[in-house]
Amino acid sequence: MKPICDANIRSSLDYTQELIDKHGPRPSGTKACRDSAKDICRKLAIHCDSTKIESFWQHPDSFLSFFKVIVATYPVGILFLYWGNAWTFSALALFCAGTIFFMVQFMVYGTCFDFLFRKKLGCNVVGILEPKNGNEAKKQIVISGHHDSAWIFNFLQINSRIYLLLTLSGITVYAAALILSCYEVASLLIPELEMNKSLRGVCIFVFFCFTAVVIPFYFFKGRKASPGAGDDLIASSMLVELAEVFSREKTDGNPLEKTRLWFVSFDGEEAGLRGSKAFVRRHKKDLRAIPTCNFNMDSIYSLHDLTLLTSDLNGLVKTSKAMAAETKAITEKLGYTLKLSPMPLGGGATDAAEFALGGCEAVCLIAMQTSLKNSVAYHTSRDIVSNIEPECIGAVMATVYHYVKMTDSKN
Repeated sequence: MKPICDANIRSSLDYTQELIDKHGPRPSGTKACRDSAKDICRKLAIHCDSTKIESFWQHPDSFLSFFKVIVATYPVGILFLYWGNAWTFSALALFCAGTIFFMVQFMVYGTCFDFLFRKKLGCNVVGILEPKNGNEAKKQIVISGHHDSAWIFNFLQINSRIYLLLTLSGITVYAAALILSCYEVASLLIPELEMNKSLRGVCIFVFFCFTAVVIPFYFFKGRKASPGAGDDLIASSMLVELAEVFSREKTDGNPLEKTRLWFVSFDGEEAGLRGSKAFVRRHKKDLRAIPTCNFNMDSIYSLHDLTLLTSDLNGLVKTSKAMAAETKAITEKLGYTLKLSPMPLGGGATDAAEFALGGCEAVCLIAMQTSLKNSVAYHTSRDIVSNIEPECIGAVMATVYHYVKMTDSKN
């Protein structure tokens, strides 16, 4: 019998659909998300030696709030530039504040502005499967996904090309306004830099017109959440199936000899990695007690797009080169084609980033296009089970399974 069989694939897809039917969309901090965590925990408990729900406090509404901050500060900042003189300093301060908020909240997924937003409860699901009875673990592998679903991105819902155009245009215009305000302040301090009045008037008028490019950011985040099947409830379902496979092998006399497995379904990934932040912080000693790595799964849709991220967190955090090479070798032996790609700037982040920042080796396996040149289900109402290829599920689970077995054989 193959370790990963059609029954495991079908069960993953069916369980994903079951959770969506039962709980619907699951924005982090909602009852639907917490109830989904409880269901996943009950499923994992059947196969793991120990399971628990780890609650944590978070401020999920803070993550995408930078869009409204940009919308609020841009027209006021341009108005201050129009008034000129001392108001120019206020314009620069406003644009700097908006830029800092954007950089902290999105570019580095920071939390220093979280206190401005409502506190809500999040729930991570943690299951642990120990190695062969009596054996001391020499290695830990955290296999992870997330069960919270994203808010619908209205631009993506319409068209991915519109999403790219509007998003890049808005950010570019805001950055240009920041540069203009810097120049205006410099011209007040150094009169030789002062711009011709007619030219200055044209610039201010053009930037007033560009308000039409920034205003759509107010509508970036939809009022409804995505079903979140491929991003990323299917990964939580695969965790249950992988736990079942390794548990069955342990019972059948083919256990892992020296490797402890953690099966973790995170909350708060779509709220700026709040769940994995809490997990890494809480288990800091556990993760450093013995060599530990993280194999994360996210955005699973198409076998053609099977990709291992070589960087994370908007490309700012490097993932494990050794794990990437080993994973690529495994997929080739299994007959799959695995692309290696960095997380593009502006592409966001996955939970693997928090493990890498915490000092663990980590990688993230995805199966979706990273360019967004074509229509995607990700962060839209189209993120449903029927848009996930069963053969992709089999490839991802087989890859993770063989990575675990290979690692254990080394130990």
